[in-house]
Amino acid sequence: QQGVAPRPVTLVSKGRLTNALYARRDDEFGAHSTGHGRSSFGLEATPSPGNLFVEVERGKTREELLKLLGAAAAKRKLGYALIVTVLAQGGKGWTIQEGRRLDLATGTETPIRGGSCNDLGPKRLRDISAASAERHVHHFYLPTRFEGGYSLIAPDVLLDGVEFKARPEVAGQVPFSASPLRR
Repeated sequence: QQGVAPRPVTLVSKGRLTNALYARRDDEFGAHSTGHGRSSFGLEATPSPGNLFVEVERGKTREELLKLLGAAAAKRKLGYALIVTVLAQGGKGWTIQEGRRLDLATGTETPIRGGSCNDLGPKRLRDISAASAERHVHHFYLPTRFEGGYSLIAPDVLLDGVEFKARPEVAGQVPFSASPLRR
């Protein structure tokens, strides 16, 4: 795009920022385009990934993550923990679109949705205590920057101390119809 073929760029290595994405133009510091300029018709290209891959060196199994999650909740004297599978960002923070409440006493998982959280910014990435070896694909559409989106291919992560508050107007509602893909 923008006349420069995109090339893979390692942005973070071993927890340290090592590079950046650049659009068509070189910058004043001597960095050259990485071919990641994307734009809408008539707008200047801005750097953005097409696909963002997140990798971990020593990922955990799902069972190991659940055990760590249960231990963190028990340490806080909670009888449950939340497993969030789909988050959506809105004007007032993040909302759980899909998730499960893990009962620590019985091990049962109950579907939940509609909780909100305002403290999930980039600084929370420092609070990741574990990540899975398995990765999942998430697709995002960004209509404010360019007409397109990107795909995030990332592992499950364990964040300790994130608090979600129930949103009564959403929490009690039953989904309109079950997804045929979630069987």
